[in-house]
Amino acid sequence: MIALTSFSGTRLAQRADIPLIAGGRELDFRFDAMSARITHLAVLDAIYVSLPHRLGERPFDRLRTFYNEEAAWRL
Repeated sequence: MIALTSFSGTRLAQRADIPLIAGGRELDFRFDAMSARITHLAVLDAIYVSLPHRLGERPFDRLRTFYNEEAAWRL
């Protein structure tokens, strides 16, 4: 199991086969909550973008299909 969390001491992080710790010390609740979300989103985006490079051309076809479908809904 891969787990993305801000804290290494949680049960989730300890039970994960691959814990991804992305975050820092909390100093201000509002700022840190937002920065943690942005950090987690950046990590997930990096994983999502890198997978097709490791898996070959087939995932690129799926990304193109998604992009074309999503583009049809744009204003």
